[in-house]
Formats: sequence, C-alpha cells, structure tokens
Amino acid sequence: MIFSSKKVREYILGGARYVATIRRAGLYREGQRVELKLGDKRLKGKVIKVVPLERARGYLHISGFGSLEEWLSEARRLHKVDKLDGFEVVVVRVECS
Repeated sequence: MIFSSKKVREYILGGARYVATIRRAGLYREGQRVELKLGDKRLKGKVIKVVPLERARGYLHISGFGSLEEWLSEARRLHKVDKLDGFEVVVVRVECS
C-alpha cells in the first residue's frame, strides 16, 4: 500500500496508530496484512475496516487531512480520476516498528 501524499506520510510517521485511506474498491479486505510504503520507509499494518466512501467523514480524524474536501481532492489527484466512483475507505492499524 503506497502512500504518495506527503501530508499522510508525515501523519503516519508522526506516530499515528491508525490511518484511513481511499482506495479502489475490492482490493483490500478486513484482516489483510499490508506493507505501508512511505517513501523510503516501510511499516507493517493490518486492514481493520473497509467501508463505503459515503462514510468517509466518520474517518476524517484518522486520514491525516484537515477537511473532507481536502482528502477527497487529494484522492482524485493521486488516482488521476475526476470522480471517486468505485472507491472505498480502508482503515489500517499501523503496527509498531
């Protein structure tokens, strides 16, 4: 799981235990172990929840962003799409390194 957003990388590397990220639907499932790629750093994590994008506001506090629009805008930019149809929120517990 690659984190290209500088803001989110700083959030995770700053000690966040959980991170919510917007990903294409169907790629991740609850209980799945993942590697978080943060530039030249690697951390391990576990997917603890996958929810519809419509519920993103409830996970804003662990997204690394200050507003829902900022988070959605960054997701559209990084995924190179105009609309986030077919995307969902994936919540990852970051394991201590």
